[in-house]
Amino acid sequence: MRNPKVIFIELDNVLIHTRSGKSFQQGIWDMTLDLKVFAKLKESKPEYIFIISNQGGIGRFFTEAEFEAKLDYVTVSLKSYVRHSNLIDVNSIYCASVDKNDPYRKPNTGMLEYMLKLYSIDCQKNEMLMIGYSSGKVGQSDIDIMTAKNFGIRYLDINEFIKTYFE
Repeated sequence: MRNPKVIFIELDNVLIHTRSGKSFQQGIWDMTLDLKVFAKLKESKPEYIFIISNQGGIGRFFTEAEFEAKLDYVTVSLKSYVRHSNLIDVNSIYCASVDKNDPYRKPNTGMLEYMLKLYSIDCQKNEMLMIGYSSGKVGQSDIDIMTAKNFGIRYLDINEFIKTYFE
């Protein structure tokens, strides 16, 4: 695959991991940045990187303000790390709703559509890529791969992405 112009990427278990090793974060402090993923994103030289994430745990594990502070930190860190000549922007969006009919909740495509519209991006679907963790493997959700399928773009599981070389 040639370098995608737009990359949509999941936050949890992709860009960040829990420091505690637990499945769910114990608080906004319970995270480490995955710099291998940051480096691979830099190597792929996209014009846009959009972090998209369902966050149904807001209110149970942390407040919305706490989560937004964490997401801002990750977004700014990624933008600083990935900086290259073609990079136009790195931004993020999340859906706190647990309603499966919410158009913004993955596997629905509202978050992806919103980011493209916000930036007035007009490119072909084959110039976009989604990277996630929930790839439908045994014992795992398929929400990320289904989001990509529903939007009609290529998908890579995070492990595949790390192994892939973009030319």
